[in-house]
Amino acid sequence: MTNSPRTMRRRGDHVILAVHVTERTRQAGRVQTVLTRHGDRIRVRLGLHDVHGEGGSPSGLIVLDVAGTPREAAALRRDLEAIEGVEVRSILFRH
Repeated sequence: MTNSPRTMRRRGDHVILAVHVTERTRQAGRVQTVLTRHGDRIRVRLGLHDVHGEGGSPSGLIVLDVAGTPREAAALRRDLEAIEGVEVRSILFRH
């Protein structure tokens, strides 16, 4: 990995991952396992879903503020995207 401006992270930068889980009730356990495995690199986690009856919404959105290197953030993203019904988008805020 080269240290190009796209791969270098500066102190104070924020990598935000938006995780869309389309089969929330079926995949929640697998998603939680991945988040736990990478937990030491997650600064903030916010989960959102619509409330529909007792079972809740079939889909949900998780917003993560990820610490660590670009390689570690990419590993978290890959592990999440390996789960069926999970889509991940990323945003980098530079300071």
